[in-house]
Amino acid sequence: MKRMVRVAIASAALSGTLLVSGCGHADVAATFDGHTVTEGEVDAAVKEINEAFQPQQPYTADNALSALIRAPYLIDYAIKQGKPQTESAARAAISIHDPSESTVRIVQSTAVIDGLTDTDRIALTKTFNDLKVEVNPKYGAYDPAQAAVGPSTPSWLEFSADNG
Repeated sequence: MKRMVRVAIASAALSGTLLVSGCGHADVAATFDGHTVTEGEVDAAVKEINEAFQPQQPYTADNALSALIRAPYLIDYAIKQGKPQTESAARAAISIHDPSESTVRIVQSTAVIDGLTDTDRIALTKTFNDLKVEVNPKYGAYDPAQAAVGPSTPSWLEFSADNG
């Protein structure tokens, strides 16, 4: 009997862990279009960008995850437009030794953003609007209109006009 209770508790704990992790894997921050961003990548980028650039407002996990979701599309777009932003240039712009790949991708894609025209922005808006992103709930939800991850309200907390 004790063994059955232990098995049931272990099973419930495992199920709860998978449910809380959001994307089915404990280390997944988001998945989209065949890409996966891990929590480790987000954490490294937040730490390194805050250290390297010392922004006035701290760079957050939401900022990093949003940037990592946009990065592959921005980098590919720049290449197709004949304005590639190289990984080596991004590394040179980061004032820390041996930055993570996630930090390099964010700096690289930020350089792309700095060179976009209004026409480029319009073209990319469609890409980001059509993107289907699964986000670990601890980071919030993907807002296609903003091409960003931000806080979300779980459906069980949303109020309607009927609820008064």
